[in-house]
Amino acid sequence: MNWDRVLVISSHTDDAEVSMGGTISKLLEHDVEVFHHVLSSAEEEIIKLGYDIDKLKEESKEANKVLGIEKYSIWDGVKVNHFNKKRQELADYLYSLKKDISPDVVFVNSSYDTHQDHQVTHNEAVRIFKDIGILGYEFPYNNLKFSYDLIIGLDIIHVEKKLKAMKCFRTQKDIRSYFKPTIVYGTLQANAGRINLRYPYAEAFEVVRLTWL
Repeated sequence: MNWDRVLVISSHTDDAEVSMGGTISKLLEHDVEVFHHVLSSAEEEIIKLGYDIDKLKEESKEANKVLGIEKYSIWDGVKVNHFNKKRQELADYLYSLKKDISPDVVFVNSSYDTHQDHQVTHNEAVRIFKDIGILGYEFPYNNLKFSYDLIIGLDIIHVEKKLKAMKCFRTQKDIRSYFKPTIVYGTLQANAGRINLRYPYAEAFEVVRLTWL
C-alpha cells in the first residue's frame, strides 16, 4: 500500500480505537501520516450516565495520544442518534476534510454496520470520497455479517497499543462487552486465522474502493 496520508473518520469517540487501533499503530510505525476526525462525542449519552459533558472528549484525546495520533480533532457538529437530520452539514464537513487533507485512503464505518449514525457516516463518506480509496472498518458488535476483503496483520506490540488506547475509555469499558481484552484478542486471532497469516493477530476491513494512482 503506497499510502502517505490516511484519513480515519469516526462517527463517535471510540469507533476507530475499537475497530482499527492496531492498524493505526502499524501505520504510524511505517511513517504514514494519520489524520483522525471524530464527528460526535455523544455528549447527551455521557450525561445520562452521570458524567461531565466533556468526559468522553477527555478520554478520546487520551486514547489518541496513546496511539500516537497528533492530527486529531472532534467536530461535534451532530448529536448522537441524529446524524440523519444533519446529512448535508456532515457532507460539507467531510468535503472540507477532503480539500484540506487530500488523503490517499479513507477509513470509515463499514456498510455492514447497523448503527444508524454509522450508516449515515458511511454513506456520506462514500459520496464525498468516491474517487479515492475507501475502507470500511469492522465493528463486530454492530455487524450481522461482514465482508473480509482486506486483512491487515498485526504483531503483539500493535495489539497492546490498541488495548491501552481502549482502556482510556473508562466510562465505556464496564458497560461494553467488546472492550474486554479476551474478546479483543479473540476477534483479532480469528481474523488472522481466516487466511493463515504469519501474524498472530489481524484487523479486517471492507474494501469499498481502492485506487493506485
